[in-house]
Amino acid sequence: MLPENIFISMGVKQQHRAAATAATAAAATATPPSSAAPTTATRTATKKKQQQQQHQHQQQQHQQQPQQQQQQQQHQHQQQQQQPQQQQQQQQQQQQQQQHQPQQQQQQQQQQQQQQQQQQQQHQPQQQQQQQQQQQQEQQQQQQEQQQETYAKHKTRRQLTDKGKEEGDRQQRQSIIQQLNKEPPKRRDEDKGDTVSS
Repeated sequence: MLPENIFISMGVKQQHRAAATAATAAAATATPPSSAAPTTATRTATKKKQQQQQHQHQQQQHQQQPQQQQQQQQHQHQQQQQQPQQQQQQQQQQQQQQQHQPQQQQQQQQQQQQQQQQQQQQHQPQQQQQQQQQQQQEQQQQQQEQQQETYAKHKTRRQLTDKGKEEGDRQQRQSIIQQLNKEPPKRRDEDKGDTVSS
């Protein structure tokens, strides 16, 4: 029974009770004292009222039954509709779980493989780069040493040559000065055209 049907049945019962109390009250007012017998008019009036009440009660029952049937049919129809929806939802959830599991496994496997490959790739080039850097540093050191040696050699040669040049220049200057000091100054005789030593 649906809650709506319960409320309807309770209302019908209350109507029946009200009708019964009204009928008893009407009969009590219509009947003469106990000494006198009921007249035909009072009997017919009570019969009509009872028939009307029964007719109303039957109509209410007829009206109540199709409503209850419709409500029961609607409830069954809703249950039938809910059941396939629940089954579909369960099937969809199962399918999603099945689809989700292999994706997770594949993703985990791919991530593990990628991490391993990246670690290997990172580890190998780091070693290679370190070796290359060490070799380059050694070559640079050798080149710097060679350059320093050659520069030092060139420096010493330049210094020697500079010293030699300076000494040679000094010697030449000194010899020139000595010659000038030794030789007397020569005077030119303009008349004869001969140089005369003083």
